[in-house]
Amino acid sequence: MKNVVGSNRAIYVSLSLVCFILYMNANLFLASVPLDVNIRHTKSYETISTYDSQSSSKCLSFEGSMDELVKSSKQIFITMPAKAAGSSMKAFTQKCMSNHTVMEEDNFINSEKSVLNMMTQTYELPSIITGHIYKEKTMVDIVKGATDDSLVLYINRQETDRLVSAAQTVVDRMCEGKFAELEEFKDQIQVRYPDENNRQENVFFLRKNGECTIEEDALRDVLLQQKKEMGKSNFNSLSCSVFDAIEDNKPNMVVVDYKQAGRLQKLLAKYHCPEMLDEEAVHSNRGSTHVKKFVRLSNEEGREVLLSEWMEKKRDLIEWGFGMKKDISCQGKIRSMQRELSRCDDEMFHLSKF
Repeated sequence: MKNVVGSNRAIYVSLSLVCFILYMNANLFLASVPLDVNIRHTKSYETISTYDSQSSSKCLSFEGSMDELVKSSKQIFITMPAKAAGSSMKAFTQKCMSNHTVMEEDNFINSEKSVLNMMTQTYELPSIITGHIYKEKTMVDIVKGATDDSLVLYINRQETDRLVSAAQTVVDRMCEGKFAELEEFKDQIQVRYPDENNRQENVFFLRKNGECTIEEDALRDVLLQQKKEMGKSNFNSLSCSVFDAIEDNKPNMVVVDYKQAGRLQKLLAKYHCPEMLDEEAVHSNRGSTHVKKFVRLSNEEGREVLLSEWMEKKRDLIEWGFGMKKDISCQGKIRSMQRELSRCDDEMFHLSKF
């Protein structure tokens, strides 16, 4: 009996020892898990914090870092696609640089010959040069040619919003019978005004009593052409070739949302034409008229809707449905750039750090 009890005690002691060892190992393991998790969380938090910090360092403010940039820049280029406050900024530049000889040719920056002529046209050259970008080469040349003391500004507008506005501008001008716009579409579009007998056969655009009606099929052809303002997009100004040039040359380049054009004018006036500081910001929209524009629907018995309503209905399918982005490049970078803008309080950031 004593041997049995002794044997049981030995087994009990052995089991207790094993349990103790397992218990200690389990505690050590459990203790290590939170520590590991904490380390991972810390690293994750540090990564996020670093990213936010880097994002913040790229953002600029009109009353701080951007003010210093403009103050220290001897030459400023202001560039943009169509329908991104360009007319307003060009009108401002014309007024601000009134004491200098400014090229009368609109958007002369797209012509190498015109740029060359400017260099010898006058001894005192304007410190602000502004123009719409028509082709990627124009932007590449500016990025490469900008000196360390130059500042390149790119005024941005979200592409779909820009396109919708551009399309309405083109239709607006065609409704007015502007020759240049009609010439672009002469093979597809006919414009007719009702005669004294009010005959309206073969009418694509109809102008009457201060209103303009466009057939839906004709509007389709206008959109497919992508001429004039519609084709002068962000993808011309900021193609992959342009982004490569920015990466290779690291210009002093800032992206500003078009809605900040008024504040930008005030800041530029502060250092380049202080006499304009007390004036209202310059606003100009050459494509705007007071003509009401309607679309006559193709498959609804001639029902007419406002052009603005038609564009809003089609907005999120217009680029895909009309194949407007088949030949674009670097859309991802442009979208990342636009998201970056939305993170900045003043909707403005240093692209060279992007």
